[in-house]
Amino acid sequence: MAIKKIQKAFYLSSEYVKDFIESRIEDIAVKTQRSSSFIIENLLLDGLLPDNEEAKSIIRNHLYPDGERGGVQKTLEAIFAHNAAGSNWNAKYDNFKPLVDYCLVFGVSSATYKGNGNVLPHFYSQLRDVVDRIENCTASCIETYDRKRYESIAEWAKTLQKTAEEDPSKIVIREHFELVRDCWDMLGDWSITYRYLMDLVTMGEFQESTIARNDLYDIISEISKEW
Repeated sequence: MAIKKIQKAFYLSSEYVKDFIESRIEDIAVKTQRSSSFIIENLLLDGLLPDNEEAKSIIRNHLYPDGERGGVQKTLEAIFAHNAAGSNWNAKYDNFKPLVDYCLVFGVSSATYKGNGNVLPHFYSQLRDVVDRIENCTASCIETYDRKRYESIAEWAKTLQKTAEEDPSKIVIREHFELVRDCWDMLGDWSITYRYLMDLVTMGEFQESTIARNDLYDIISEISKEW
C-alpha cells in the first residue's frame, strides 16, 4: 500500500530560527543517513509524546489512535489493564492515584450501571476482593484513630457491595472511584485494584473534550516518569 504523503507549511518566528532548523536537520541527516522528512517527523513525535515507551504506546494506540475509535474512556481502560499486569498480585506501578482523581473529575457524576456488555460478573468478583482486602487491613490496623476510620470505610464498602449485588441499576460509578481514592494506602499497589478500576471505567461515562484529553495526557506523561 502506498504511503500517503502529507505536506504542511510551518511559519517560523525569524530567519535565524529557519536557518538554524534547516542546518541542524541537514547535519543530523548526514550523520544518520536519513531523510530530512524522517528526522522532522521523529523530532515532532518525540516532542508530542511522553519519554516513557509504555506511555507512548498508550497515548498513540488509545488516546490518539490511527483511524480507530479511541479517546478518554478507551485510554483509561487500557492503562488500568496495563497496570494490572504485574507479578505476584502486585500492580506494575503504584503511582496511579492521580488517574483515580482524574476519573472523579471527568467521569459523569450521575453515571450508573446500564448493562454494558458482560462486565458485571467480573466486576462483582473484583469488588468482593477489594472489600475483603479493606476488611483485612482494618482488622490488622493497630492505630486507634486509623482503625476507626478504616472501620467506617469498610462498612461503606460492604454497603456498596450489597447495593451492587442486589440491584446493579443502583451502582453509582463515582462512589466506587471514591472508595479506591479513600483506601489508596490499602489498594494502590495491588493488581486487583486496577482490574476493578478497569471495570468501573467500562461501566461509566467520561467527558470527551480537548481539556479532558490534555489533562489525561499530562497525568500519564507525569506519572510515567517514575516507571
